[in-house]
Amino acid sequence: MLEALALAFFIELCVLYLKHCIDYINGDCNLISFSSYKGTASKWITIFDSPFYPDSLDEAKMLYEKVLERFIELVDEATNSANLLEIITKEPDPLRIQLLRVFRRYVSPDTTVEMTKKKRDIPNIINDFGDRFRSLEEVRRNLQSRPVPDETLMALLLEQSKRGQKGYDLTEYLVKTI
Repeated sequence: MLEALALAFFIELCVLYLKHCIDYINGDCNLISFSSYKGTASKWITIFDSPFYPDSLDEAKMLYEKVLERFIELVDEATNSANLLEIITKEPDPLRIQLLRVFRRYVSPDTTVEMTKKKRDIPNIINDFGDRFRSLEEVRRNLQSRPVPDETLMALLLEQSKRGQKGYDLTEYLVKTI
């Protein structure tokens, strides 16, 4: 069912594309090249607005301020960076996932949140990546050097969480329109 819907959606997109790309002059079918759209490219980039900075900071603060506060508490409890990851895995969802995002930023950019979501994989992740974890002492120094609340990190986390959202919005718009 889903494959048939996707195929129908793709066919409809092709039809819409052809309607816009074909110029019917005197009964001839002349395909319009993509380069001819350069003059109006700004109208084709996206139909959805993006928030201005710092307008999104209120939302970022609402979503991530408590997460960052909890991360600082857990850093204070931990004995080393591997132990910090183990402690984070004991936190309840969805807080645990957000803490893993902060862990990735401060401690281990090599490990994705998707890798660390499965609690049973944590020992292997520590074994495979632990030697590249930033030391807990350096994490503490970095945290102390940042303002509280850290609006920059909250804004980064918010942007990361909204990555791809315009694509979903566009798909929803097209499905409703078609």
